[in-house]
This record gives sequence, C-alpha cells and structure tokens, in this order.
Amino acid sequence: MTEPLHFDTDAWSNWMTKINAHVDDCKGKLDVLTLYVNDLTSGKWKAPAAIEFKADFDDWSTKEYRYYENLTVLSQRVKNEINQWLEAASKLE
Repeated sequence: MTEPLHFDTDAWSNWMTKINAHVDDCKGKLDVLTLYVNDLTSGKWKAPAAIEFKADFDDWSTKEYRYYENLTVLSQRVKNEINQWLEAASKLE
C-alpha cells in the first residue's frame, strides 16, 4: 500500500519566510562588508598584498552572492509548490 501524499504548507511557508529573511540579512551585511573592503583597499592600504586581498575577497563575495541567489531560487520553488498544493486542496473542498 502506498503512503498518502502530504505537504505541510504552513511549515514550508514558515521555512520560506525564514530563508528569505536570512538571505536579505546576509546580502545586506555582505554589501556593507564590500563597501568597507573597497574603502580600505582603495587608499588606506596600497601594496601588492592589498590587490591580492581584494581579488580574494571579490572571488569569495561572488560565491556568497551566488549562494544567496540559489537560496532565493529554492525559496521560489517552495512557494510554487505551496501554491500548487493550496490550489489542489481548494478543488477538493
């Protein structure tokens, strides 16, 4: 016997809200950190090591932004799934 399908729309909606808040918070913090690094490496530190540090930071921050974009895509997928389940449930009522 197969198990019935189940999807807790409230729990997943809560997850989606938390992920979106996490992404917004982290992106904001990364934006501020980027401003600081740009400021420090544009005049307050002039040396070959500053250029290397800035390049390493830029590589890291690009990966972080991709991570946040991926979380946003996952959140949108969950939102679509929630909507599909709610629509299916409304047809059963």
